[in-house]
Amino acid sequence: MNIKKIFKNNYIPIVFATDDNFIPYLYVAIKSLIEKSNITNNYDIVILYSKINDYNISRLSQLSKENVSIRFFDMSEYMDKYKDLWYTHWNYTDAMYYRFFISELFTDYDKVLYLDGDVIFNCDVVELYNIELGENYIAAVQDISQQMQDYVGEKYRENVLNIKRENYFNTGVLLFNINALKNINFFDKCIQVLDRLKTPLFPDQDVLNKVCDGHVKYLPYNYNLLWNCIHYYQDAKERMSAEIYNNYITSWEEPKIIHYAGAYKPWKQPWLEYSGLFWQYARQTPFYEEIIYKNCRSSISRNTIKNVVRQREIYLNYLKCKVMKIFTFGKTREHYIEKKDRLKARVKDYRKTLSGNL
Repeated sequence: MNIKKIFKNNYIPIVFATDDNFIPYLYVAIKSLIEKSNITNNYDIVILYSKINDYNISRLSQLSKENVSIRFFDMSEYMDKYKDLWYTHWNYTDAMYYRFFISELFTDYDKVLYLDGDVIFNCDVVELYNIELGENYIAAVQDISQQMQDYVGEKYRENVLNIKRENYFNTGVLLFNINALKNINFFDKCIQVLDRLKTPLFPDQDVLNKVCDGHVKYLPYNYNLLWNCIHYYQDAKERMSAEIYNNYITSWEEPKIIHYAGAYKPWKQPWLEYSGLFWQYARQTPFYEEIIYKNCRSSISRNTIKNVVRQREIYLNYLKCKVMKIFTFGKTREHYIEKKDRLKARVKDYRKTLSGNL
């Protein structure tokens, strides 16, 4: 089934994927999108979902107006056909795989903008949608976290995916070239790669990177400003090149789309920079009290436990490097000394975080 155009002119097709638990945060994202919209443009918003209750659908639909259409498309039937393939872990859900179907569902469109629900818009999305793709399959932003040395999954990216650090992109903000994707049977390629990888580390993201590698138009960081990097990784500056870090900081000063990716969220860490933008819009939604209630019950305890576990992992690696520098020589010894110093700084950062949580 194809999703048909609802506007004739000046339309921007926008796709979100969600489940019932994420509806409050998606509402905030769409609220900010509409606040930054222009009356001369038409915003064709389609929400891909499964198992959303009617009350939440009704509340989200209230955001519709003359130039903003909000539609819902149930993915259950499509997902069931491949249910044995959908691998999830950590906090991921099956909803992340909905974007594999975009070239199949939106064949009436030339381009489609996909956005994660944990974003806040600081610009009119039309400027992102109007970017020329040429022959590229997608437009995306380089994943800033992957630009750090010793980032989780670095060896997996290099040895299994065989993708260069600088080519790996984040999938939270994507502009799809529908015609180009249809020509390569994009959906089939995604399924084939997922079937081959079986248990990818960053499931949908690893698959999309593998399928699109070499056919990506890279956008400035401020179109998908990964908020977690500067807050979560206190040693980010030391772990990436000066050029990349400076470009990231420049984008930080003028963000267009803030993406609250990763473990840190503005509804969990409201004291961090740019959390205020989320709450500015959250206060204008019918979910405001619900968001507060959900996140004040036990978030401090959960975050403390996660930080304790992570600090222990880093500390054990630090001890390993400390021992190896004694029993190795030459360049190998230099490697362990350098790594030990980096890990020591990270241990200190986690101790500060823990003292703040406790």
